[in-house]
Amino acid sequence: MKERLDAFVLYVSGRRGASRKVEETVRRVLDGAGSHKYSLEIIDVSVSPERAEADGVRAVPALAPPPSLRGRRIVGDLSEEERIRAFLAKLCGEASPL
Repeated sequence: MKERLDAFVLYVSGRRGASRKVEETVRRVLDGAGSHKYSLEIIDVSVSPERAEADGVRAVPALAPPPSLRGRRIVGDLSEEERIRAFLAKLCGEASPL
């Protein structure tokens, strides 16, 4: 049985323009995960810099997996769905992207 995807955290700076597009892209990819359940918490580092610092986030955008998946975060250009799918597949130990 596959582990469920849940409690991802997306760190962005601001909630407009590029940050909004990244959020939409990440949600679209996670929605494509099929029967997996997830939640996506959005942290705006311009509003909550202390949270980003506490979580060790030094660059945005960044997508952090839930602790249960014990993976590294993906940082930088998150506009390409294929890159996010490959990241999720690696986290879940699958041979092919979601």
